[in-house]
Amino acid sequence: MIKKLLIAVLAIGILSACGGEDKVVEEKIKKEAMEFTEEVVDETFVPERIEYPDAPGGGFCFVYGHYKSDPKKKVSVTVSFDPDREYYHANGMSDE
Repeated sequence: MIKKLLIAVLAIGILSACGGEDKVVEEKIKKEAMEFTEEVVDETFVPERIEYPDAPGGGFCFVYGHYKSDPKKKVSVTVSFDPDREYYHANGMSDE
């Protein structure tokens, strides 16, 4: 019983640590999207969610959100990234 409990606690700890790293990557992706939007259209971008497409090679995502000044205006920013190299680069955006 103790062995099973110890294994469960260890598994939860490992999964929690991995989730923490993902949160750091997501925050860096969101920050890059916000800075890019500020530079390109001089608007404050409010990220809502990130989608990672199932494309071969990966390394990019779409950050969906809206402008702070117009919450109804939907915006998407494309961000290329490589966490191992600390590389985060927004390279396009679209809005409705």
